Amino acid sequence: MGKGMKKYLLYAFGEILLVVIGILIAVSINNWNEGRKAVNAQRDLAQKVRTQMVLDTVNFNKVIAFNRTMKKRFDLVLRETKVGEPLQCTNCTGLIMGNVNIANMDPKVKHLLRDAELANDTVSKVLRRIEEAYEDSSVILKLLEDTLFTNFKDNMDHLGQFPWFAPLLATNDCDSDCQDYFSNSTDFRNRVAYLELIIQKAYDTVVQRFNEEVKDFVIDLENALNTNE
Repeated sequence: MGKGMKKYLLYAFGEILLVVIGILIAVSINNWNEGRKAVNAQRDLAQKVRTQMVLDTVNFNKVIAFNRTMKKRFDLVLRETKVGEPLQCTNCTGLIMGNVNIANMDPKVKHLLRDAELANDTVSKVLRRIEEAYEDSSVILKLLEDTLFTNFKDNMDHLGQFPWFAPLLATNDCDSDCQDYFSNSTDFRNRVAYLELIIQKAYDTVVQRFNEEVKDFVIDLENALNTNE
């Protein structure tokens, strides 16, 4: 092989090598750009999740505050008023008729995280924990809320048998028979006691625990985002 041919082959090899290196650099830059896009998209997702969790805690706090006022009425009916004594509570009659505040949890966090493509980093691990907690808690809360609605419907159907029920609903007029039911009836107290069990011992406990868990998630997510900056 002549010197000219060797020189040509060497030149051609160099050109090919340069092309290959150029392609590898381009692929590397493209992968880096795609990686940055994925990271930025995940950060944007995490910020949206954090914002919604803060809103959720505001909602949970309202439910918890309302349930505290209900506890006072439960105590008044079940522990502070003796059978036969008139109820010193104008709104205690509504206890068994649907006067309740439920969380009605916004599904936005679950929708944001469902089928989301997450990286294998600290932020994604926190997001997966959040997703699991929301899925589990929403099932429990929905079950208890359905139980509450079923209970209220049963109460309304039961009270609808009494002739004083329509005037009570329409004009808040509670005649002597109506007053006798709410003051002397063990049926009313039993229904209030069962409702207290559902709301105070079950539902409110779940809401409070999940509220604290969500607050911790907000902090964990903020720390993870700051770490990955």
